[in-house]
Amino acid sequence: MWKIYLLIVAIMLGLFFQVDVDIPIFFLPYEVKNSFHNKVIWITGASSGIGASYAEQMIKAGATVIISARRLHELEKVAKNCEDKYNKQPYILPLDVTDFDAIDIAYQKVIELYEHIDILVLNAGVSQRLVAVDTPLKITEDLMKLNFISYVALTKLVLPSMITRKQGQIVILSSLSGIIGTPMGSSYSATKFALMGYYNALRSEVSIHDITISIICPGPVVSEISDKAYQAVSNDVKKVEETGKMTTERCTFLMAKAVYYKWAQVWIAYQPLLAICYFTQYFPYFSNLLFTKVIGPSRIKVVQSGGHAYDIKAILGLK
Repeated sequence: MWKIYLLIVAIMLGLFFQVDVDIPIFFLPYEVKNSFHNKVIWITGASSGIGASYAEQMIKAGATVIISARRLHELEKVAKNCEDKYNKQPYILPLDVTDFDAIDIAYQKVIELYEHIDILVLNAGVSQRLVAVDTPLKITEDLMKLNFISYVALTKLVLPSMITRKQGQIVILSSLSGIIGTPMGSSYSATKFALMGYYNALRSEVSIHDITISIICPGPVVSEISDKAYQAVSNDVKKVEETGKMTTERCTFLMAKAVYYKWAQVWIAYQPLLAICYFTQYFPYFSNLLFTKVIGPSRIKVVQSGGHAYDIKAILGLK
């Protein structure tokens, strides 16, 4: 009998190391066409990266989409791409989500045009590539305002109408940095941990109103977030291409699938990062040793020597 158990474990481990998302989401069926038909979806941070790609996913899936970000020109590019590919455009609503008076006006505009919001996707954000001791307090404050407080502000605007309608979904773009603390990203990780705590608690509060909270936790994904990260400026450190990241299209496809099934939380990343995240959850003592003694110091050394932050092989000393 023990041989059968061992075989099952071996098969499960072999399967796990082939997937780039939580196993149930990987195998659940999903037909993109009309999967979000007639849904009104408002996406922030939609001028590039995950937000822009997700807008395309939702247009393709038949949704009515509103896209917001500060850069009007980039939003117009996203809208044109949607028009060219799917003969349908999202509604462009320029917005700085850290301007709390402006978000109230923007919300009223959405309600005026569409009467309600079915799915709110909170994606705006910026990263950090600095050790904590070199990170000014102002940067931590700015990160917290954009990556966390703005999410809460928009949620509090939209939530009452969802409660009244007894339906709705709020999608939070967190990160695997909200699962494990990221060396050279302490303040960024703090904002993502804050999102996890707030929205996990909120989920329990609003479930009686048939409102879903879906937290998406991607690992390294092709986007502009690294380029815009707060980081040290040094002529001695060359800019390198960060290879090995998941494509934006693959990430947003898996994200759309998780949102479709109203998944509470999903992790999305290539191996071995996904496995490392699971390891940190089940073996906190040993994972802290791993990050303290190996991954943390090595990641800092790799980045400061001109390597890139997501070169897993270099960080683990495999090349």
